[in-house]
Amino acid sequence: MALTTVPAELANLDGAVTVNESSADVDFRIESNGYTHMLFVDGGANTVNIGGSTDQGGLLNLEGYDADMLVLHRTADTGDQSILFKDHGDHNATISGKNGGALVLATNGNTTAVTIDSSQNTNLSGSIVIHGDADTATNAQSGAVGIMLYASSDTAYVTSTSNGNSHRYLELSAINSGTRNDNQLVLSYVDKQVGIGTNAPDTNSFGAGAGVLAVASATGSAKTAMLNLMGDGNDTTSARVASVFFNDQSGTGAGKTIAGIEAYRNSNHATDPGGALHFSTNIADGSYTERFRIQADGGLRIGGDKISVVTGGVSGALTLADDASYVIATSGTATAGGGILIVYDTSSGDNAVFRCGYGASVIISASASFAASDTDAKFCVIVSGHQITFKNRIGATRNFYIAHYGAGNYNYNP
Repeated sequence: MALTTVPAELANLDGAVTVNESSADVDFRIESNGYTHMLFVDGGANTVNIGGSTDQGGLLNLEGYDADMLVLHRTADTGDQSILFKDHGDHNATISGKNGGALVLATNGNTTAVTIDSSQNTNLSGSIVIHGDADTATNAQSGAVGIMLYASSDTAYVTSTSNGNSHRYLELSAINSGTRNDNQLVLSYVDKQVGIGTNAPDTNSFGAGAGVLAVASATGSAKTAMLNLMGDGNDTTSARVASVFFNDQSGTGAGKTIAGIEAYRNSNHATDPGGALHFSTNIADGSYTERFRIQADGGLRIGGDKISVVTGGVSGALTLADDASYVIATSGTATAGGGILIVYDTSSGDNAVFRCGYGASVIISASASFAASDTDAKFCVIVSGHQITFKNRIGATRNFYIAHYGAGNYNYNP
């Protein structure tokens, strides 16, 4: 039966209306001015369609052309517009449009998981889990906020942790076949430090505030901590491959770089070029100059720009009271050896050059205040076997600079 017009007395239904009480496989359709299927109930598919008749696989299907598909409008000035997803228990989830334009996704009893504010900023209350082909998912790190990446049974995750108000970390860790390796990379937000293999990059013998980058192996792992710098010399002789520069942030221009270590290729060999290390410093006039070089063949080049300059003692002079002595080289297990010993007294300017060998020292050139044996009122170089001892018997405390250059199996006392 088709009704094209309805009498006025039938246009107002006051009471219950039931359509298809017998549950027949028939459809129910309401047509609007622009849609043939403005409302369509598919009796066979058991679906309700709005705007079309195509079965989309859902209980409720919305189809449209140029119009918004679903509009939730609240006439009051306050309050939310929400869609509630509810299972047979209390495990609910909601999508809420907030007053002012924000969007909130809530899970597990209306607990906020994601908030997108009106400026398109996104705040996550839990972890982001990105799956490859993992069978199961667990929280990133015992409830810590983070990003977890899955690939088969292996996992990598980034977590954000906090240790009080003064330390906040961004941490990259990994799980390999069920074994978790923490602290693969740690970035400290407040302290501006980086740790590789450690979450305490500031832990060192120089005190707090001295550590910026730390590379550590796990305790008990029996692994060596390494830092590899990998450049490409392009098969070119003397090409610089890698560098470490030391810069003073308070400096300006060329004066910022106060020292550096650089690695250079020794040849143009494609796969095994050999290499040399260059050590350079800035003499405080903006002149960054090489001072020391370890050649590919093991040879050493030491000194300034034009001549080799070698001095003894980097931490100041050696102070000896009268009759006090200092062991320069111990006997150890050496079976052969020889060397040149140079001594300078800072008080008098007296100096000496000794040749030291097994069981004896010989003065090559010296001021009168030096002796090659234990002698009163002298600066003494005493050799017993391979042990070299310097003794002050001048009668007063003195300061000395000493340098020893030896060939053989000397065990030096620094």
